[in-house]
Amino acid sequence: MTKRQCGGALAVLVVLALVIVGGCIQPGPPPATEQVRIVSWQFTGGQTVGTTRRISGTARNTTNRILRSVGLKFDLYNASNVRVGSLLVSTYDLKPGVLWRFDELVLEEQAASAKFLEAIIL
Repeated sequence: MTKRQCGGALAVLVVLALVIVGGCIQPGPPPATEQVRIVSWQFTGGQTVGTTRRISGTARNTTNRILRSVGLKFDLYNASNVRVGSLLVSTYDLKPGVLWRFDELVLEEQAASAKFLEAIIL
């Protein structure tokens, strides 16, 4: 075999390998924030000491499949905007298109506000 023939044979093998590997790799699910959409949420009760603090709202499964485990992660901040904790709101077996209403007690006494961070799908 000449040097030119070897190069051509190698190129064919590389293309063949890419076709085989490409056909075997299945695309993963879309990112969690595309699978669950937060419709609305609010943090309440953090402005006055001694009041009950809550994070409540609604989220929707935007997929055509059941999501077995869904979590919504929030960071908690004090009145000086310093992070003082986090909260994970979760549900299980969220059916396609279903609107999920969540309402979670915030135990961190210093929490005065919250910020949504991410959705987590397991």
